[in-house]
Amino acid sequence: MKRKIGIIGFLIFFVGVTTAFIYKYFFQIEIEILYELSFLIGLTCFAIDWEYKKENPSKKFINLILVVSSLATILLLYLYI
Repeated sequence: MKRKIGIIGFLIFFVGVTTAFIYKYFFQIEIEILYELSFLIGLTCFAIDWEYKKENPSKKFINLILVVSSLATILLLYLYI
């Protein structure tokens, strides 16, 4: 599972941005939060994947990434909902 985090992050990013793009330009429905959340989750997955690929991954850095991205996700949901 650790080796596939980058692929999972890319798929979440691609599906989220593509869905938001289709809704915006074909149905005139603005769902900006989907852009931002998929971008945030994709970047988080890429950063964790980058750290896991190191010879000695730092668990503190991975936990810091998870905490910061969780707080940012909660903040985004709070602001949009």
